[in-house]
Amino acid sequence: MLDQFLAYCTHIKYEFLANYSLFIKWMLVFWATFLVNNIFLKGKLNIFGIIPRRVIGLPGIIFSPFLHGSFNHLFLNSLMLIILGFFVLIQNPVYFYPISAFIVITTGILTWGAGRDCIHIGASGLIMGYWGYLMANTIAHPSNLAVVIGAICLYYFSYMFFNLFPTEKQVSWESHVFGFVTGIGAVYVIPIIYSQI
Repeated sequence: MLDQFLAYCTHIKYEFLANYSLFIKWMLVFWATFLVNNIFLKGKLNIFGIIPRRVIGLPGIIFSPFLHGSFNHLFLNSLMLIILGFFVLIQNPVYFYPISAFIVITTGILTWGAGRDCIHIGASGLIMGYWGYLMANTIAHPSNLAVVIGAICLYYFSYMFFNLFPTEKQVSWESHVFGFVTGIGAVYVIPIIYSQI
């Protein structure tokens, strides 16, 4: 059992080395946007976040994940995006981009329709979507790799469950909830969409 677990860990390491450049490109976009917005433009790009139920807030459905309010906000989101995004990638490399797009767009639409009347920014919805996907995929498709990754996510990231509840005023807990639910939905919706193509 231990040997099998170590073999999967080795596989995960190999896949990370094969795909890390993708996440470096993602982080370059995130960090470049942060520098331009927060240092040079003093946060003016935040207007492209999600502003619920207002037409001006619709572009935020796509752009809000790239906007972050502080260095800590961006740093923590970057770390979690790399880890959880990579776990999704190695389980379903063909579905990775559709899963990501589905989570971002659906979470954005739901936040725009039902979120508090403020500007919602950050990639937390996508992160919670990845976590929800990984948890649900362990149950829906319990391959050995899925179970190992699910166990890692549950053991090391179970604290993320508390992100589903209101905490600080400036935290968009709505996008956390919608992202988590959308991630679970992606386990079932994305394969159906592909089967129709």
